[in-house]
Amino acid sequence: MQWLKLSYLVPFLLFVALIVFLISQNGRDPDVDTFSLLNKPLPGFSLPDLEHPEHVVNQKLWIGHPYLLNVWATWCNSCAEEHSMLMKISGTGVLMYGVLYKDQRAAAEDYLASKGNPFRQVIDDEVGGFGIDLGVTGAPETFLVDAQGIIRYHMDGPIDDRVWNTVLKPRYQTLLKGVKP
Repeated sequence: MQWLKLSYLVPFLLFVALIVFLISQNGRDPDVDTFSLLNKPLPGFSLPDLEHPEHVVNQKLWIGHPYLLNVWATWCNSCAEEHSMLMKISGTGVLMYGVLYKDQRAAAEDYLASKGNPFRQVIDDEVGGFGIDLGVTGAPETFLVDAQGIIRYHMDGPIDDRVWNTVLKPRYQTLLKGVKP
């Protein structure tokens, strides 16, 4: 009899704990970035340039100006959804670099040739080691990096008009003025 009461009590307590957790998360600002590399330098890397694989690129080549770093792949449906927005953003003069994440070079070259290339440069992270160093959990992910190579913002998921205009663009413009967002 005691065991029967306990078998009802445990699921009830787990349910109550879940409700308490969900209530505690209600009202949390989704724009507050708890990303562990926030305000830290972009991790070091030496990876081949997608267009010129004989050239090795490192993070030092990208210092001197703020930019968006977009992690993407041809196998990623959300990346395909955001691609036209990246083209639009890049068309306004925003500097953007790409990280081809765990993908095939030939597929990426075909993809960019057919859909357009919004990136100043794309590095090929075929194995995903740089993605691991960045803390990437999937694609797309976008990092806002300042002129000194410090990560100032990180977001998961595709960029759309709302995200660009209300989240990323204001932060990017602040970095262009040389101020931390």
